[in-house]
Amino acid sequence: QEGLRRRKNKGNNNNDESKTTWSEEQPPVQSQKALADPLQLFGVPPPALRVAQSHSRDALAYYVEVANLARQIMTIVQEEEGE
Repeated sequence: QEGLRRRKNKGNNNNDESKTTWSEEQPPVQSQKALADPLQLFGVPPPALRVAQSHSRDALAYYVEVANLARQIMTIVQEEEGE
């Protein structure tokens, strides 16, 4: 889990028990590498699997682009209907 985590001040004997600090958690370096290329978890993957991974990444990028364009089209249509 990434993000901010609320931690109580341990070892600090102030009378105000409600004081807390916020710190940002950093994931271990190994998990960042594993997230970058999950195929590396299984050693050397076959070339066909690398090609499939590349195609799926491209498809996902196109999907996001089309979804953004659809949102823009819907916004324009709603503005035109409102006039």
